[in-house]
Amino acid sequence: MKVVGQKSVASTIKMLLTGSWYVGVFLLGVLVIASIYIGLFTEDSVPDVIESNLVVQSMGLEIEFSSEIVEPITKLTFMFTILSIAPLLVLIVLIIYQLRKIFETLVNENPFVEDNAKRLKNIGIFVILTSIVQTILQSYVGKNLVQAIRSPHVQIRTMIEFDMVVIFLGVIFIVLAEVFKIGAKMKEEQDLTV
Repeated sequence: MKVVGQKSVASTIKMLLTGSWYVGVFLLGVLVIASIYIGLFTEDSVPDVIESNLVVQSMGLEIEFSSEIVEPITKLTFMFTILSIAPLLVLIVLIIYQLRKIFETLVNENPFVEDNAKRLKNIGIFVILTSIVQTILQSYVGKNLVQAIRSPHVQIRTMIEFDMVVIFLGVIFIVLAEVFKIGAKMKEEQDLTV
């Protein structure tokens, strides 16, 4: 990479990724401490049956049902937050770490190495896992929320829908990993002939 001013573009991006990685690790620590605190020091008691309204919104349609909250949902909503954010944050931190290492090789002007092929493959796997984990966790938490809310004469189902765009993006990273692997072998052969 050519130097622009005092820093190259790759080194600037690497610096931003390093900062993002530290922020992600910090947020993971905060989530762990918060979940331990909430799990140990807070209590949920089942309230008397609380009547509320369940609102279902879709494109051009809003339906409102009377419903009853039969289980405490304060801890449940917190667990929803933890269960949906923490695993995704872990995977995002792992992706940022791999990208950091790739940009480090760009700064050193040596991107076609076999380690980068492995890193790109790892990123692809992490991206696919992110989609799968997010879908499973949202379905699980949705199922628990359905149990906490009782609405007579209304049937509520949770659905499992994988984000195929994100899975396809992961597959593209895996294909790029193979391209980098071939490029690394070609560069190695070229270095041996020179």
